[in-house]
Amino acid sequence: MSIQGQVIYEMHVGTFTPARTWAAAMRELGELARLGVTCVEIMPIGEFPGQFGWGYDGVDLFAPTHLYGEPDDLRRFVDHAHGHGLAVILDVVYNHLGPDGNYLKHFSPDYFTDRHQTDWGGAQLRRAGLGARARILPRQCAGVDRGIPLRRPPPRRDPEHIRRLPEHLLAALAREVRAAARGRAAIIVAENEPQHTRLVRPPERGGYGLDALWNDDLHHSAVVALTGKNEAYYTDYNGTPQEFISAAKWGYLYQGQRYKWQRGRRGTPALDLPPAVFVNFIENHDQVANSAHGHRLHQMTSPGRYRAMTAYLLLAPGTPMLFQGQEFASSAPFHFFADHQGSSGRRCAKDGPRSSPSSRASPRPR
Repeated sequence: MSIQGQVIYEMHVGTFTPARTWAAAMRELGELARLGVTCVEIMPIGEFPGQFGWGYDGVDLFAPTHLYGEPDDLRRFVDHAHGHGLAVILDVVYNHLGPDGNYLKHFSPDYFTDRHQTDWGGAQLRRAGLGARARILPRQCAGVDRGIPLRRPPPRRDPEHIRRLPEHLLAALAREVRAAARGRAAIIVAENEPQHTRLVRPPERGGYGLDALWNDDLHHSAVVALTGKNEAYYTDYNGTPQEFISAAKWGYLYQGQRYKWQRGRRGTPALDLPPAVFVNFIENHDQVANSAHGHRLHQMTSPGRYRAMTAYLLLAPGTPMLFQGQEFASSAPFHFFADHQGSSGRRCAKDGPRSSPSSRASPRPR
C-alpha cells in the first residue's frame, strides 16, 4: 500500500453523525468503502477542553478525546475500517497546544518557546531539541504500533545528543514511523502552505521522506473557476483551462514564481514528482469554513460546473480527497467552532453547535 491509488475522505467525528461518536461513525464505513474511498483521514482527536471543537486546540495530544467515546471505541473503529479495506490516518498537530486547559507549560517550560505566536495562543512548541523529539517521536511511533495515539511518560533522552542531530524533525518522524510500522504501510501527508517539495523527496536526495502534500493551488483555481471569486488568497488564480492542465501534469501551479498576494516567490520545483504525491481537493475543513457562511462549494456555483469539477477531481492523476458530505452534495454548513473559556471562547461557542450539523443529518439547532 502506498499513496498511489488512494481516495482520501476527510472526516470530523464530532459532526459526521448526529450521535458524534466513534460507534456511530463506524456504521458508515461500509458505505464509504462502497463509494470507492480507500483511506479515512480523521481531524485531530487529541483531548481538548470544552464540549465541542475542531481539535486543533488539543492540550493532551496523545490521549483520544473523551467526547467521541472510549479509547477502545477508537480501536474498534480502526479495526472495522481495516475490515472494509479502509486505511485510517490521523490529522496531527505537533507545533502548538490550545490556549485553554494547557497545564504542561507550567511544569515543563523547556518544551515551549516565546519566539513564535500561533492563532491558538502563545503555546508554541520547540521544533528541535529535547522537547519536540523526546515527546513527539516515541508517541507517534506508539500510535503506529498500537493503532492509536497512546499516553505514556516520555523516555529519558540526552538533550545534548538530540540537539546535535542534523536531521530535521519531520525527516526523523517519517523514518521512525516507518521503522515502527515494521513492514506495514504508513502514509504520511503534509499540509504545507509554502509548498516545499523537499518534504516528499527521499532522504537520499536531501528530502524528508513524506508521501504526499496537500495541493492548495488546485483548490484555489477551482474556486475561481466555479464562483468567479478572485480576492484575498484567490488573487493569483484565474481558473482557466490551462491551470487545470498544468495542475494535472505538474501538481503545484506555483513552483517559485512571484505570488502577488504574499509579495514574494511561492513554492519550489515539482516537475519531477509523480502526480500521486499531490492530494487534490475542492473542499476541506478549512476552505469550507473560510467561506464565512460555511457554505459548500456546490451552493456557490451551477450544478453543471460542479459536476464537471468533481469529475476532474476524481479522474485527474493526483490523489483525490473528499470532505465529509461532499459525496452527496451535503447542504450542512461547516463553520469553525470551539468551546474555549473567556472572551475568545464565547465568540467561538456562539457559532459552534448550531453551525456545525452532521453531514449525514439535516441541519438543526442543538
